[in-house]
Amino acid sequence: CEEVTLVLGSVAWRNDVATRRFSRDSAPVEVSAHNAWLQQTLKAPDIELLIAEDNAASALGTVRWDRRSEHGTWEVSITVAPEVRGRGLGVRLLQRAEDWLADRADVRALVAVVRFDNAPSGAMFRRAGYTEDVPLDATFMRWRKRLT
Repeated sequence: CEEVTLVLGSVAWRNDVATRRFSRDSAPVEVSAHNAWLQQTLKAPDIELLIAEDNAASALGTVRWDRRSEHGTWEVSITVAPEVRGRGLGVRLLQRAEDWLADRADVRALVAVVRFDNAPSGAMFRRAGYTEDVPLDATFMRWRKRLT
């Protein structure tokens, strides 16, 4: 079992074909636009952006937490690096990021928005203890994990 640490920082994964296919916005992102988004995100008080690395400092994925208006609720967005997908890392990255967030913020519930046709993400969230909550539209389902 690889030890995973969470640190900060990239655009290639965002523009990966599979990542874009399952994103809310599937359009490719220009580097300049991504850099502007990253600078804004890093300054935002209600967003936590993490990059997961293994012990060799090889990047494995990203986890972003966005505080929602419902008290103690955070929405997660997770991307596993294309070259390491299918190895079961998503659940471990997610659980480590959940622990990281819980150590730093008031967390009562976690939510994720997943495309209905994204079976691997749905399975990952289910394994991590999330349950289907409500459909947001014909394309996306919100998943929820209550902590209190």
